[in-house]
Amino acid sequence: RQPRPDTSGPMVLCVKPQVHLSVSIVLHNSSLELLRRALQSLHSSAQLAREAGCLDRVTVYLVDNASEGTYRACLERDMVGWPQSEFFAVVYSAQASNRGFGFGHNTVLPLLTSDFHLVLTAGGSFVVAAGRRYRVNESDGIWRKWGAGVPV
Repeated sequence: RQPRPDTSGPMVLCVKPQVHLSVSIVLHNSSLELLRRALQSLHSSAQLAREAGCLDRVTVYLVDNASEGTYRACLERDMVGWPQSEFFAVVYSAQASNRGFGFGHNTVLPLLTSDFHLVLTAGGSFVVAAGRRYRVNESDGIWRKWGAGVPV
């Protein structure tokens, strides 16, 4: 049996869910153009989810697995123009060594306070989340369900 909730205080109703999504992307001399497109698509999709009342905040963790110095300099310069707000934050973490993509994603886990976490690869146009495949729609940059090579 579950204990009864305390109803002696004021009752708070949440009209919109306060859902926090975190995303990790691990890089190693990865294509900055694909990364830009992935972030733009993620931002656009998250904005739509926010407008629909499904999402309150997104934190994207970029984990750099010991990329070359020139790559890091370009990445840090490019980050200045990326979407960043109270709703959508990008956090950069440079690793001293490359211990693999899985290890890179695992470095983020102790930092998480989100309700949901998405492991994303910026190196392709597909992502798997909750057992479903998604693909970037080239016309609007939004992630959409994708199945058996045919849009769902």
